[in-house]
This record gives sequence, structure tokens and C-alpha cells, in this order.
Amino acid sequence: VLITDGKGNVFANDPVSDLTQMASKIAEKSLNLIVIDTDHSNTNLELSKTFAQQSHGLYYDLDQLTQEELSSILKTQGVVA
Repeated sequence: VLITDGKGNVFANDPVSDLTQMASKIAEKSLNLIVIDTDHSNTNLELSKTFAQQSHGLYYDLDQLTQEELSSILKTQGVVA
């Protein structure tokens, strides 16, 4: 489970390139990823959504989830019992 606003604070190259490379590595390893987007800014670049799509993960916007929905998602995906 990745809880993020999609904005990195340390970069090897540039933020979008690093994001794409990391997402590709996760996709190649077929890791199960759940991305919970916490970005509330007016300049939301949807980097969290892009990361989830490129890594073949599941994407959820925290603002659109109730506590019950989040709990259900985590149970369904085997994160919690």
C-alpha cells in the first residue's frame, strides 16, 4: 500500500522520469500495489494515478473513500484480516 500525494522530495533524475522508471519496475515484478492518493492541491498533476496505472496497481482517491470502503478494499486485497 502506497499512501502518497505523488510528489517526490528526492529525485535521481527528474520527477516524472523517476516515477515512470519505478512504476515499470513494479509492473515487471508483478507486485500487487494499492495507491491511495492524498493530493488535495489545486495543481493536482495526477501523478499518483499515473503511477498506479503504469505499475498496474489499483488507484483510490482518499477524498472519495469512506472509512468503511477503505477497510473493505484492504480486506479484499488481503492487506488486513
